[in-house]
Amino acid sequence: MCKSCAATLPTLPSICYVCGKATKHNNPCQQHKSSSAPIAVYIATDYQGAIKKLIKAYKFDYKRSAAKDIAYFLQLNIPYLDSDYVLTYVPATGSHIRERGFNHMQAVTKALAKMQKRKVIETLVRVTSVTQKGADRPTRKKQLANAFRPIAGHVAGKKLLIVDDVVTTGATIDATVKLLYKAGAQEVRVAVVARTP
Repeated sequence: MCKSCAATLPTLPSICYVCGKATKHNNPCQQHKSSSAPIAVYIATDYQGAIKKLIKAYKFDYKRSAAKDIAYFLQLNIPYLDSDYVLTYVPATGSHIRERGFNHMQAVTKALAKMQKRKVIETLVRVTSVTQKGADRPTRKKQLANAFRPIAGHVAGKKLLIVDDVVTTGATIDATVKLLYKAGAQEVRVAVVARTP
């Protein structure tokens, strides 16, 4: 994807990452706001059209160079954050890494960090290989209850921006953010490329 095309793609206003209700400053709505919820979730666009094709080509057709294009699109659509924020990502399942030959969100996060001149740290380890495709929110929440564990010493006192590709029900965001707060993170925000309409 060229830079001029990335700049003209439709983008989303500030909405709740769970229900899609309009909010201010990309905060969760009142119903989905809690002490274990992210401060803000920046969702760039809907999962359709050119972005859907780009993400699918990246994840399933081995177009690894698309990581930079996806990172650039995110860079255009997330606000500036304090310099003390560090980037992290939602780790893929072991089976997906073996299938693709790389950890797709690690590559996108590294590309984004280079553009923003920020550090990338690994904060979570995936301990189950359950995939979420096709599952509803209650099922996803149940499957994700023990899917990750924080890496000792990597989280406490940190301001984190988690990077992920697609949000569907918000269950992955809930599970990872809750764990990071429990492990001592100071603040957690999330940047997502696209939301399933």
